[in-house]
Formats: sequence, structure tokens, C-alpha cells
Amino acid sequence: MKRRMLPVLLLVILSLCISVLSGCGASRPEDKDAAAEPAVQEEEKDGEDAGAEAESEEDALQPGEVRYSGTSSTDNIESITVSFVLAEDKSSIHDLKIVVNGFKGEAQIPGATVSVEVTGVTQTIMSTIEVDYEGENRDLPAGDSTIESLVFNDDGTADMVFTYCFKQTSPQQYEIPVSGIEFDMTSK
Repeated sequence: MKRRMLPVLLLVILSLCISVLSGCGASRPEDKDAAAEPAVQEEEKDGEDAGAEAESEEDALQPGEVRYSGTSSTDNIESITVSFVLAEDKSSIHDLKIVVNGFKGEAQIPGATVSVEVTGVTQTIMSTIEVDYEGENRDLPAGDSTIESLVFNDDGTADMVFTYCFKQTSPQQYEIPVSGIEFDMTSK
């Protein structure tokens, strides 16, 4: 019995390692903290509950911190809201929150096409992401997703291009990236 389970166990471990090392938000060799695993929380929510929760988080800002947020949509996503907190010293962002409502996508897996429809999902990346406030930031890993470009403007706004990645690892591994989502971020 144990001999039969060993290959299955090794296959499961190998697939988990591959899923961590590849994908939409995979760490890149040029990342300074590529070994650091971001803390990610994901939960399915009703769109109305997600908005109320975002309002209550504004009270959690530390002195000097600024919350940025923006909402966009694509052919695959009815609405997507991204928010984050800029640290007081403007060297990093944290508490990146992604709220997706009405996601539809397809992925090709061996022998089949998988169709996905998600009414609502909220993902929070708790780790710190280093930024250059006065420059242009490119390809910043954000969980399974990626901040393709982030530029802070003098008027307190920011321009961001984002790749959202829906990722499934069980029972079959696949991912559905939605790239080039543009956001006009405002600060509060």
C-alpha cells in the first residue's frame, strides 16, 4: 500500500512546486525578494459586502500613509477594484487588495477546455512591495497577479497597468491571465 502511494505523493509535491515556480505572478530572477513568499488571503464575497469592507479599512491607516484605489473592467471581468496603501516614506506599498466581480474565462488543459465563471472574489496581499515613488515601476509581483506598470503623479493620482491571474491548482492545474487592465488610481 505504501509503495503505491509514494509515486502519487511525489507527483502531488512536484505539481505544487511547479505551480509555485510558474504562472502569471511567478517571481522573476530580477526580483530582489524572489524567495519571499507573499501572504495572500483569498475569499469569495458578494460584491456589496466587499465595498462595505473597503470603507472600514480606511480607518486602519497609520499617520502619513495614503490609500490608493481604482476600478476598471475588461471583456473577461465585469468590474475589478485594486487598492493599496502607500507607506509614509513612499518607498513601498502594502495591503494590496483585489476585488473581482463577474469574472469569466477559459483555459486549455490536456484533453479539454475549462470554463470558469466567478461572481465575486477578494484577494489581499499582505506583503510589502518595494516601489520607486518618483520613477516608473514595472513587473511587480502581487500574489499570482502582476503590476505591469505603476507611476505616481504629482496631483496625488497614479496610473497603473495590471495583470489579473485566476489560478487553479486542484484538481487540474491551470491559470487564466487577463493582462493590460488600466487603472486611474486616486488617493484618499
